[in-house]
Amino acid sequence: MSLKTYIYHLSGGVKMINEINETQEDTVFTFLTSYGQIEGEISELDYFEVKPDSKEEVFQEELERMVKGNKLNAYNLTEYTYERLHDEEQHFAIYLKNVKVRQGINEIQLNTFVLLTNQIIGIIPGKLKK
Repeated sequence: MSLKTYIYHLSGGVKMINEINETQEDTVFTFLTSYGQIEGEISELDYFEVKPDSKEEVFQEELERMVKGNKLNAYNLTEYTYERLHDEEQHFAIYLKNVKVRQGINEIQLNTFVLLTNQIIGIIPGKLKK
Protein backbone atom coordinates (compact mmCIF):
# COMPACT_ATOMS: atom_id res chain seq x y z
CA MET A 1 0.00 0.00 0.00
CA SER A 2 1.35 3.43 -0.88
CA LEU A 3 1.58 6.20 1.69
CA LYS A 4 -1.01 8.17 -0.28
CA THR A 5 -3.47 5.26 -0.10
CA TYR A 6 -2.78 4.85 3.63
CA ILE A 7 -3.48 8.55 4.27
CA TYR A 8 -6.74 8.44 2.32
CA HIS A 9 -7.81 5.35 4.32
CA LEU A 10 -6.83 7.11 7.55
CA SER A 11 -8.91 10.12 6.54
CA GLY A 12 -11.90 7.87 5.81
CA GLY A 13 -11.43 6.13 9.16
CA VAL A 14 -11.44 9.43 11.05
CA LYS A 15 -14.64 10.50 9.25
CA MET A 16 -16.27 7.16 10.05
CA ILE A 17 -15.35 7.35 13.76
CA ASN A 18 -16.71 10.92 13.91
CA GLU A 19 -20.01 9.74 12.37
CA ILE A 20 -20.28 6.74 14.71
CA ASN A 21 -19.60 8.94 17.74
CA GLU A 22 -21.89 11.63 16.31
CA THR A 23 -19.23 14.27 16.77
CA GLN A 24 -18.77 17.26 14.53
CA GLU A 25 -14.99 17.31 14.80
CA ASP A 26 -13.20 18.51 11.74
CA THR A 27 -11.05 16.08 9.83
CA VAL A 28 -7.84 18.06 9.89
CA PHE A 29 -4.51 16.27 9.69
CA THR A 30 -1.13 17.66 10.68
CA PHE A 31 1.76 16.44 8.56
CA LEU A 32 5.24 16.81 9.95
CA THR A 33 7.87 17.54 7.30
CA SER A 34 11.48 18.69 7.34
CA TYR A 35 10.17 22.13 6.32
CA GLY A 36 7.65 22.41 9.15
CA GLN A 37 4.07 21.49 9.98
CA ILE A 38 1.40 21.31 7.31
CA GLU A 39 -2.15 21.25 8.64
CA GLY A 40 -5.13 20.69 6.37
CA GLU A 41 -8.08 18.59 5.32
CA ILE A 42 -7.68 15.81 2.78
CA SER A 43 -9.32 17.01 -0.42
CA GLU A 44 -11.46 14.45 -2.23
CA LEU A 45 -11.07 14.82 -5.98
CA ASP A 46 -13.81 14.25 -8.51
CA TYR A 47 -12.07 11.92 -10.91
CA PHE A 48 -12.73 11.58 -14.60
CA GLU A 49 -15.01 8.63 -15.26
CA VAL A 50 -13.23 7.66 -18.47
CA LYS A 51 -10.20 5.47 -18.81
CA PRO A 52 -7.04 7.00 -20.25
CA ASP A 53 -7.27 4.76 -23.31
CA SER A 54 -10.82 5.90 -24.19
CA LYS A 55 -11.69 7.51 -27.50
CA GLU A 56 -11.37 11.28 -27.85
CA GLU A 57 -15.14 11.89 -28.11
CA VAL A 58 -15.73 9.94 -24.87
CA PHE A 59 -13.16 12.13 -23.15
CA GLN A 60 -14.81 15.29 -24.55
CA GLU A 61 -18.21 14.22 -23.15
CA GLU A 62 -16.66 13.59 -19.73
CA LEU A 63 -14.84 16.91 -19.85
CA GLU A 64 -18.11 18.71 -20.61
CA ARG A 65 -19.80 16.88 -17.70
CA MET A 66 -17.04 17.98 -15.32
CA VAL A 67 -17.18 21.60 -16.54
CA LYS A 68 -21.00 21.77 -16.28
CA GLY A 69 -20.87 20.30 -12.78
CA ASN A 70 -18.17 22.81 -11.79
CA LYS A 71 -15.96 19.85 -10.80
CA LEU A 72 -13.00 20.46 -13.11
CA ASN A 73 -9.83 21.72 -11.47
CA ALA A 74 -6.09 21.56 -12.05
CA TYR A 75 -5.68 18.64 -9.64
CA ASN A 76 -8.11 16.18 -11.24
CA LEU A 77 -6.95 17.17 -14.71
CA THR A 78 -3.33 16.53 -13.65
CA GLU A 79 -4.28 13.14 -12.15
CA TYR A 80 -5.96 12.15 -15.42
CA THR A 81 -3.05 13.36 -17.55
CA TYR A 82 -0.48 11.55 -15.38
CA GLU A 83 -2.49 8.32 -15.58
CA ARG A 84 -2.81 8.66 -19.34
CA LEU A 85 0.88 9.35 -19.94
CA HIS A 86 2.30 6.77 -17.52
CA ASP A 87 -0.38 4.05 -17.61
CA GLU A 88 -0.51 4.01 -13.81
CA GLU A 89 -2.00 5.91 -10.90
CA GLN A 90 0.25 8.37 -9.15
CA HIS A 91 0.96 7.59 -5.50
CA PHE A 92 3.10 10.54 -4.47
CA ALA A 93 0.79 13.58 -4.19
CA ILE A 94 -1.86 14.28 -1.56
CA TYR A 95 -4.29 17.12 -2.15
CA LEU A 96 -5.19 19.28 0.85
CA LYS A 97 -7.63 22.14 1.40
CA ASN A 98 -7.92 24.81 4.11
CA VAL A 99 -4.20 24.58 4.78
CA LYS A 100 -1.88 26.17 7.33
CA VAL A 101 1.86 25.83 6.77
CA ARG A 102 3.91 26.53 9.90
CA GLN A 103 7.66 26.96 10.02
CA GLY A 104 8.88 28.17 13.38
CA ILE A 105 6.81 31.25 14.26
CA ASN A 106 5.75 31.87 10.65
CA GLU A 107 2.36 30.71 9.40
CA ILE A 108 0.98 30.78 5.87
CA GLN A 109 -2.70 30.06 5.13
CA LEU A 110 -3.63 28.55 1.76
CA ASN A 111 -6.85 27.39 0.14
CA THR A 112 -5.20 24.32 -1.42
CA PHE A 113 -1.84 22.58 -1.25
CA VAL A 114 -0.20 19.57 -2.88
CA LEU A 115 1.87 17.57 -0.38
CA LEU A 116 4.35 15.11 -1.80
CA THR A 117 4.45 11.89 0.18
CA ASN A 118 8.26 11.67 0.18
CA GLN A 119 8.29 14.83 2.34
CA ILE A 120 6.21 13.37 5.18
CA ILE A 121 8.00 12.43 8.39
CA GLY A 122 4.88 11.86 10.49
CA ILE A 123 1.10 12.23 10.56
CA ILE A 124 -1.08 13.48 13.41
CA PRO A 125 -4.85 13.01 13.01
CA GLY A 126 -6.11 16.39 14.18
CA LYS A 127 -4.58 19.77 14.88
CA LEU A 128 -1.28 20.05 16.72
CA LYS A 129 -1.96 22.22 19.74
CA LYS A 130 0.67 23.92 21.87
